[in-house]
Amino acid sequence: MADVDEIIDYIKSLRKGFDKDLFQSKINELAHVVDTTGLDYDDFHTLFKLWLNLTIPISKWISLGACLVPPDRVEERTVEYSFRWLLANCQNQTTFSRIGFLLDWLTVAMDCDCIDMTALDSGYELFYTLLTYELLTVHAMKLIYTLTKPVDVTRRRVLELIDYGKRQAKKNIYRQLQVLLGLFKSYRPECVPEDVPAMSIHTAFRKINFTLFTRFKRCQERKNHLAKDRYHLLWVNPLSLERARNKKVEPLVPNMEFLNVGSKQYSEKAQLRNYLDFTEMGALLQYRLQRRLARPARLRALLQQAGGAAAGLLALEPPHHRAFLSHDLHHLLFICFIDGSPHSYVEKQDLLKRIALLQRSMLQGLPVVTRFLTQFLPFWNEKDYFPEIMEILEWISVDSPGQVLSILELFTKIYLRADSMEQCAILNSLSNMYVNLVYSSMKTHHHFISTETDEENYSLVLPHLAESISDLCNKALQINPGMYILIVFVVFINLALTFKVT
Repeated sequence: MADVDEIIDYIKSLRKGFDKDLFQSKINELAHVVDTTGLDYDDFHTLFKLWLNLTIPISKWISLGACLVPPDRVEERTVEYSFRWLLANCQNQTTFSRIGFLLDWLTVAMDCDCIDMTALDSGYELFYTLLTYELLTVHAMKLIYTLTKPVDVTRRRVLELIDYGKRQAKKNIYRQLQVLLGLFKSYRPECVPEDVPAMSIHTAFRKINFTLFTRFKRCQERKNHLAKDRYHLLWVNPLSLERARNKKVEPLVPNMEFLNVGSKQYSEKAQLRNYLDFTEMGALLQYRLQRRLARPARLRALLQQAGGAAAGLLALEPPHHRAFLSHDLHHLLFICFIDGSPHSYVEKQDLLKRIALLQRSMLQGLPVVTRFLTQFLPFWNEKDYFPEIMEILEWISVDSPGQVLSILELFTKIYLRADSMEQCAILNSLSNMYVNLVYSSMKTHHHFISTETDEENYSLVLPHLAESISDLCNKALQINPGMYILIVFVVFINLALTFKVT
């Protein structure tokens, strides 16, 4: 890229007393390239090193830094160079304003998922050291908050933060230290005093340079569009962050904040690693296949993983853990949808979506969810949670054939009262249920079931289900012959029924 090469040569030639107007024109050219075509990574890395070592006024230095955005993500070599620069300059107070902006730059890259997180995590101790400099505390805080893992929390660090907080005259810095102590308390409550208050993280962190944030956000969108990003595990339920402070009700899908301690707190054996130590699914599954992990205090926190990742995590849990989750889900679903609960409609809807995704990812129905449908459907108003119920219906457990037949009978009545679009949705779910049951009948192993399902259960349910679907199609065509779309369903079902299960 000829224009970028010229800009690099110009920056290399900068000397004291340079032309400010020419410098600004080069900055504008660089910004245009970044905003339109993006930089080649080698050019970006070269510019990044030149930028850090420039001795120009701070305002010009920040303007140049705000234009430096990678084409995809910041690679390990660039992160390591920034660490070497920080180590070389952290004792020189005249560079603190530059160090602060570099920390902000790394923070934005982290927030926009545009940086190698493994490489960034290797600088945790360096960031923690910079926290002790008053002018850098606000810049390093969010990096430390995000990168902290339970193993990083020690009583010594807690005492250091408390002592440092008492010596801070600025209330904003003290508030940020309290936020970090609150995080430490959620990871290892035995190391933090009980009187440490819970603080809102949204009001504690410093606002980042808007231009820099906008460019990194655009980089993230471009990266997502090209599908080059890697999935990162999320251990916080976004809905729980929206709850008001005065609400004491536990979220339906809680954050994974605490571990199941039990008698292990008295054990002298080495502590097991836990889910919070991992940010990538591949690394977590690879470790879990080889070694044990500490069980989270609330197993249903695993449901917050998107893309069906919860299915893979739960499949690796021992049977007694899955039995405990089934017991937990049974009481949770009953209290939320039958007995009544203070949770919002959105939270309940989100729970049903996650359960439907779990079943679809495991390619099987959960007996506890099938039982819930038999209890809930007689009292259902046939409007609330309709899409979610249809998704759950596609995967049914035949562990108890009587429950499945009861659900079919209830949906036959619901179908006759529904409008045409709802009838199509019900037929679609029932036809998918048939295909999925055919598949399940050929599976050799099922999760969340104490014993393997008897083949006789499938022979009882499948013919009845096929007959019900065909009967519903015929009734719909008799009532409204003009609904040609239903004919498509009839043809589909007739084709599906050619594959009979013996």
